[in-house]
Amino acid sequence: MRRKLLSKGFVKAAKRNPAAALHVLLDFYPLPTRCAACGGQLNKQGRNSLRCQDCQTNVAELTGTALHNSTLPLATTLEGMRRLAQKNETLADLRRELSVSNQGAQDLKARVRGYCASAQNDEMLDGTVEVDEMLLHAGAKGRANPAVVVLATKEKAVAVAVADTRQATLGALIQKHVTAGSTVVTDAFSGYNGVGALGYAHNAAKTNRLAHAHAAISSLRKYLQGNNRQELGLAGKAAHWAFLYSHRKLSEGAKAD
Repeated sequence: MRRKLLSKGFVKAAKRNPAAALHVLLDFYPLPTRCAACGGQLNKQGRNSLRCQDCQTNVAELTGTALHNSTLPLATTLEGMRRLAQKNETLADLRRELSVSNQGAQDLKARVRGYCASAQNDEMLDGTVEVDEMLLHAGAKGRANPAVVVLATKEKAVAVAVADTRQATLGALIQKHVTAGSTVVTDAFSGYNGVGALGYAHNAAKTNRLAHAHAAISSLRKYLQGNNRQELGLAGKAAHWAFLYSHRKLSEGAKAD
């Protein structure tokens, strides 16, 4: 499915047949199934809406997708998604290539980053997973110091913004994104104490090089380079970077299409 979204041919097809393109897009961004107001089951109601069978609330069919409340044409949105699925396009690039306003470019980036953050919630890594953190400000680890925790294998990465790097925070994050029984490799920071008790084989030797985690963090730093407001929307930025990093080979293949 992601290959379809990365394909220039998909964008061309969207211009010819928006309905078919929308069907593919909705497969990638699943429709909501539960009412946000009461938790009831949502059922199809009319052409473009859903209705809760309990409280009878109507919601737009595109709720939760990248197109919800979008004012941009479908083909423009799809082209913007394709570009942002390959690299971190600047607002200037999006304005120029898509012929949209600055607000339109900002909205598109926010939608894509929001989706990446939502999708990453279910991302699981297994095998040997390296974990390290990138502090946003100088200061001691463990305290209330914003950071991005990166969990990386050779091929994939998960990046999560956290308010601190205390033991409870790091342990919960590892449990959420690493399959039980995997090997977790970290440095000797005390915040990782107790990882072994969570059901993982924990390697915390001081000599660990964390090659994959360090390579991922170096890439993340480049992604955020020049951004003077790094903390603004950091969860979406980190997740978007992780999507790009984990799909870098797919993106390279798409560029050659």
